[in-house]
Amino acid sequence: MCKTRLAASLYAVIALAAAFCGSSAGAQSPVKGGVTIFTDGLAYPDGEISKGITELAAELDKNSKLRLLPIMGSAGAANVRDLLRFRGADLAVINNDVFASEEIFDLYPEASEKLRYITKLKTQKVVLLARKNINTLDELTGTKILVYGPETIAMRSAVTIFDLLEINAEITHVPDASTDGPAGDAAAIFFFHTDARWLPRDLAKFGEFAPIPVPMTEALSAFYRKAEIQIGELGVYSNSNTIATIQTDTVLASFDWSPRHGRFADVTAFIDDFFAAIPKFRDRGRLAIWEETDPHAEVLGWSQHAYAATAKESVAQPQKQPEAFVVTNKVTENISAQLKLSILSQPPLTNRQSEGGGLLPELAKAALERSSWLAMRGTEIHWDENRGDQANSVVARNAADLVLPWMGGACETTDISDNASASACEDILGSDPLFTVLVAFFSRADNGFAPKSEDDLIGRTICMPAGLEMSLLGEQSQKLVRDGDLTLARPPSLIDCLSQVDRNAADALFVNELEGKFTIAQLGLSDAYHMIEDIVSVQEIRIGIAKNRPATDELLAALNEAIGKLKTEEEYSRIIVKHLTPAPMLGATK
Repeated sequence: MCKTRLAASLYAVIALAAAFCGSSAGAQSPVKGGVTIFTDGLAYPDGEISKGITELAAELDKNSKLRLLPIMGSAGAANVRDLLRFRGADLAVINNDVFASEEIFDLYPEASEKLRYITKLKTQKVVLLARKNINTLDELTGTKILVYGPETIAMRSAVTIFDLLEINAEITHVPDASTDGPAGDAAAIFFFHTDARWLPRDLAKFGEFAPIPVPMTEALSAFYRKAEIQIGELGVYSNSNTIATIQTDTVLASFDWSPRHGRFADVTAFIDDFFAAIPKFRDRGRLAIWEETDPHAEVLGWSQHAYAATAKESVAQPQKQPEAFVVTNKVTENISAQLKLSILSQPPLTNRQSEGGGLLPELAKAALERSSWLAMRGTEIHWDENRGDQANSVVARNAADLVLPWMGGACETTDISDNASASACEDILGSDPLFTVLVAFFSRADNGFAPKSEDDLIGRTICMPAGLEMSLLGEQSQKLVRDGDLTLARPPSLIDCLSQVDRNAADALFVNELEGKFTIAQLGLSDAYHMIEDIVSVQEIRIGIAKNRPATDELLAALNEAIGKLKTEEEYSRIIVKHLTPAPMLGATK
């Protein structure tokens, strides 16, 4: 594994050198100055820091005389080595506790004198789960401890921490979650709180582990800070609502060039441009990493780059983030089991034949992964073919905790209701919106149905599948139905509505845009139907939560927080674009 990562890093450097050499021949305009940065991309290919550096590189390419050239790195000892040894290397992403590692000190004794931090990028809390008969660190002497997370980062920190604690244990890195049972014969599990996704999905279900404290010692205090783990972040039972632990910082480091060296001017120019960009990135709100990035933060065991120490005054300190919700002991004990998610087959929004189950399941999965607590519990999925089966899964059989998609909205009282919607509002809570779609009329292109306003619906017959909530009809349309001026058919399915329109038993069907276009195209009717764009509604799609489950409020809070986080990230747009490749377009009315 190490050889593969080193080869990848070397390949990137060789390619970078070739790019520099090739750019001088035949150049028609002055080439920008550039700085190189070894990222943590090999450890976290889709991580927040890699995404942030990509965003920063694009910003500098547009608005600076300087180019930032990212190189995939491991963020551990390899990045220390590369920053010290490779000619032309300027910057690297490194965890501050590498200087506490005896191995790093032996290999690179000059590191602490030659490297300086520019800014703290993020903080990672240490989480130590131990078997329930183990309550203190001393009891781990001679036992096996599994480490989940990148080998170059989590494993390095685990070895360093236990060395400083003078606890002799067998520390083993787990490359994936394929252990024998939840943790094989291990006595404890070590990971960073941001790496819960690396753990076995069924760990919480087995209930064999609980978090134990990692108390601060004099040896640890030189490189680690005190921290607390809220039990709501973990989703496992504990004897306390908070657990004392330690945390390490991930920093952007620079080689400490002399002011007389040619590289010094480029590095200081980068610092100016980088610090100027941080407030812009925070305002955009695309990536959470910028709210953690703080040039003002003191990093233990390191000295700050002298120029950055002065330039940081131009950057406002990040606002304190709200504390994570806390799950009480009693509640946490009751909700340690795996979550069960019922998904209604509703192409193209959900489709068991599509990769990841379709658009909504992939969005839901990505959201759940952004909550350490939800990710640790894991999710068991089963599919239902109709809303009746899905409602039965939640209410009658207790076979599902979550339902997707749930269209119940906020369950406000409306003029028109139906039994299914009323039952759903009684038994299911809705999360914040996961996705939003348009709901529109579709009609045959040759039947003359082309309303410009709701007044044009008088005397018409509209078909609306039973699963669509009535509140999506405008207030005026609901009044028309109530007064008998608009006939509303409510068959079980979209196909039934299409059949009614095709037989002229209805003038149009009313359904969400994606589902309507997909079904019409699948039936080969794209040339025969068009979508009416003058009268549309917005439908918010949510994840439903069974009200009669333990800790419903805590589950809802965690889910809403995770959905909110996902929506600030590029991953949200990437999933949507991946699934919503252009379907055959239907002609719209003019």
